[in-house]
Amino acid sequence: MERRFGVHARARRALIAALALASATASAAPKGAAAKKQFARGVDAYKHGAYAVAAEALQKSYDLEADTETLFALAQSERKLDRCELALPLYEKLLAADLPVENRKSVEALRDECRAIAVTANPAEPAPPAPAPAPAPAQAATAGAPMVEPESEPPSSVTPAPEGRPWYRDPLGDTFTVVGLVGLGAGAYYLAAGSSADSDKQHATTYAQFRSDSDRAHSDGERGVLGLAAGGALVAAGAIWYATHRGHGHAPVTGWLAPHGGGVGFARAF
Repeated sequence: MERRFGVHARARRALIAALALASATASAAPKGAAAKKQFARGVDAYKHGAYAVAAEALQKSYDLEADTETLFALAQSERKLDRCELALPLYEKLLAADLPVENRKSVEALRDECRAIAVTANPAEPAPPAPAPAPAPAQAATAGAPMVEPESEPPSSVTPAPEGRPWYRDPLGDTFTVVGLVGLGAGAYYLAAGSSADSDKQHATTYAQFRSDSDRAHSDGERGVLGLAAGGALVAAGAIWYATHRGHGHAPVTGWLAPHGGGVGFARAF
């Protein structure tokens, strides 16, 4: 039974081109009488679902007269027989020819589909298990005492945990701390600027200057308070993060492969 796969828009266009083979006639290709006869026989067999007969006849036609129409029909017959290992080199040979752009896209889509079928049909075999370590040689027996085989310890199946990185090299904790310190510095600066503006308004000689200094003292004071509050909160968050995540190693990255797909997983303790 032919394997079925989801086909995107390019593959649909390619399948339409493949179906056109079923309605092809012997006049399409090739030109020589003997090759043309085998081509017609192959097309007729393909239309009736006799793909093995079609592949045989089309191979004979191509041996007599190398032709892109015949090559494409032969590749399609091999794919219908689930013999993508034979169809793939035929598609590659076809792509090496001078094809119109749209035809090339269709053939590339069929080749990619067949490549996916071949990979799924022949998944990579797991590597054989490593041989067990050889037992340690027995020590020589002492005089007058029987030789006793040393009791071997079972190999440990626990892999030592990776050494944790220093607390001060944790990216998230560092971010909290650095941004918090910047916030504290900005808050202190604006508080100082607000205090200066508040002092200046006491010596204003005009109402406009008094109003300007007063507004500046108010806005800078608010910024200073917000900066100190946010900075203090972030520094505290960084300290808590360092305390609760000290000694954690690098996050492990794991991968998995399956006959119908693959993926990568990322895990880290938080």
